[in-house]
Amino acid sequence: MARHWPHYFRKAGFAALWILPILAAFFLVWKHSVGLPVWDEWQTPGAQLASWYRGTLTIAELCSQHNESRKLIPRLIYLPLFILAGWNVRLALALVFATACLLSVGLYQLTRRTIRSAMGAGVAFIVMNLLLFSPRQYENLRNDIQWETFAPGVALVFALIVNLSRRSLGWKTMCNAILALVSTYTFANGMLIWLLAFPVATGTDSLSRAKLGWRLTYILSAAVAIGCYFIGYRHPPLSPPTASPVTDAPALVHFFLIWFGSLFKVQDPTVAGAIIVLLFLSLAAASVWLMIKRGRWKSHYPWLVLGAYALISGAITAVARLGFTLAIAADAHYTVFTVILYIAVVALAFTLYEEFRGSKNVERRGAVLGAAAVLLLLVFWVSTFTAERRLLKKVTEYHQHLLLVLRWAEAIPQNPELAWLSPYPEMPETIHTLAEHDALRPRLISQTLAQAVNAAPAAQDNAAGVLEQAIPDGNGRLWIKGSARVPNENRPADCVVVGWQTAGGWQPRWVLETRGDRFSAPVIASVPAGGAVLQAWAIDLQRERVYSLGGAINVSP
Repeated sequence: MARHWPHYFRKAGFAALWILPILAAFFLVWKHSVGLPVWDEWQTPGAQLASWYRGTLTIAELCSQHNESRKLIPRLIYLPLFILAGWNVRLALALVFATACLLSVGLYQLTRRTIRSAMGAGVAFIVMNLLLFSPRQYENLRNDIQWETFAPGVALVFALIVNLSRRSLGWKTMCNAILALVSTYTFANGMLIWLLAFPVATGTDSLSRAKLGWRLTYILSAAVAIGCYFIGYRHPPLSPPTASPVTDAPALVHFFLIWFGSLFKVQDPTVAGAIIVLLFLSLAAASVWLMIKRGRWKSHYPWLVLGAYALISGAITAVARLGFTLAIAADAHYTVFTVILYIAVVALAFTLYEEFRGSKNVERRGAVLGAAAVLLLLVFWVSTFTAERRLLKKVTEYHQHLLLVLRWAEAIPQNPELAWLSPYPEMPETIHTLAEHDALRPRLISQTLAQAVNAAPAAQDNAAGVLEQAIPDGNGRLWIKGSARVPNENRPADCVVVGWQTAGGWQPRWVLETRGDRFSAPVIASVPAGGAVLQAWAIDLQRERVYSLGGAINVSP
């Protein structure tokens, strides 16, 4: 029995190293998540939820275009979830994490099938999990709709597992067609799965006529699914014109390399991207050469396909997004796709190492290079983790402010910061409909408070605090500062509402959070012609009371 203990300890150690990056991601994401719908979420699922409550939801809207995607599958998931529980975006975070973990499980299965050594497979999977749950992914894991971008990769990984199995070609055709169909109507690049997950016969099908029939069935299914996708398709109005592969070639290559070089915080992502792309192409060439020479394809095949998926996705993104400038290539949202290339590089390195393992020189050099690569990965991982923790704190503060803006959306409809929630003009109507049916989470502030702050502040004293300054910063903003408290209760006000008093009357324009009994923030401000008087209310959310602040400020246009 004692002889088995080292084996158990080794398995426990591997399991701990596999789980550690997942736990780190879960802890930080949950700690910094804010229940705030932002940007595209107001179109999917926000617009469909509003249509449901108005009684106008149609099949056409469920299948409608969202940017380049037709999100039929996500909408069929979101609607029952949020109709039953209210539109609380934090509920969908479980779906994001579940999808990422499902991808991890699929990679584990592929690793066990393609790397013969149990030790090698275990080490490879530890590295893959470090990459998959890289700190740059934290922004994706805290965004409730990002599971959609993971979905095509998950579908492809499981389709490859199906292709490596000894099941019949008919069974593979049906499974991979379903996976490709689901991914196509989840996210735009899911259409690639039809090509990359083409069913592969592994010798169990004897009749060539049957093989041809199943392959034609698969091709016809792909044609129908993709053809229906493009019925009524139009270029998204919020997207730039597509770039030309000929005239914009240098910029496209630059975008492409930055895209792949931004999985970690590095000095020059262009160089990092070039290294990882060249490394994959070199390993892929060696793998293809060995597949032709030795006739063994199963070890390398899935990783070559995953690498192709990442490269094609990068090329399509570069053509579609170059008009947004090169800066967007480094956006963290794209790491969902770029990480697949890194994982493919790791796996191909291990499968090639096993092919040449008989030579002592190869084993020694491979071990040294592998150890150096893992050490370098850990350095990048830790430095990126430190940077992302600081960024998450800032993003969380910003989202908490926008959450406050959202809660006051109907009481202060002229707040210019509402534009930061979404670019879609129908958002105010969506907010009104969902709030009317008590489906919006968080709930808006009460009508009592809304009516109170829309009345001009009364005679002022300093009992509730003072509006101390409003200084223009030269960039179209006012830096507003002051103090606010709940009179006679010796506690800070929960927030402050600031607005203009003009000849036309009182207009509440901004809501600011307090820190202690102080508030200080820049606000987007266009001073009314003829000037205005800046005034403010201190807000007690608990008792739904408002208190006028002292210190009204005259502001010139």
